[in-house]
Parts: sequence; structure tokens; C-alpha cells
Amino acid sequence: MQIDHSRESEVTIEQAVTVLPAPRVRPSRLGTPSGVRRELARLYLDARHERLNPSAAAKLAYILTCLHKAIETQMVEQRIADLEKLVTHRNGR
Repeated sequence: MQIDHSRESEVTIEQAVTVLPAPRVRPSRLGTPSGVRRELARLYLDARHERLNPSAAAKLAYILTCLHKAIETQMVEQRIADLEKLVTHRNGR
């Protein structure tokens, strides 16, 4: 059985896919919790003002949340390592 495509209307790529501009983000801003927070706020505003598809914004927000947790974990690990060095140094005297 063959499908007759002659009656289907032609759809351009532009009609089939909504093309959104690439988000404006500077990777250097994403290295600190406050930078990630600012990017989440910008993402929210872009979605709120319909400059970004809400579904895409939700996916990016999830990634940013994971990044935020990873940065916080790294910071806590560093603080623990610094405290352990301090305690070891004080106990060594």
C-alpha cells in the first residue's frame, strides 16, 4: 500500500520549526553560584517575555540548577580541605 502525498500541502522548514535566537550567555559568568543565579534570572525573564520557548527555558534551567549544585559542592569540598589542613597544622605544633 502506497501513501498518496500529492494532496499534502508543502510546509517550509520555517513553518515547521520555530527558530529562536541563541541565548546570550558568557560562560565566564557561570563559574560562581551568583553567576548561575543571574543566568537563571535572565532565563526566566526571556521565557516570561516570550523571547525563549518555555520548554527550552525549563530544560536550560534544569542544567543551570545542576551546574549550581556542582559549583556549591566544589566550594564546600575546598572549604573542608582548607579546614583539615588548618587542623592538621595546629595539631602538628
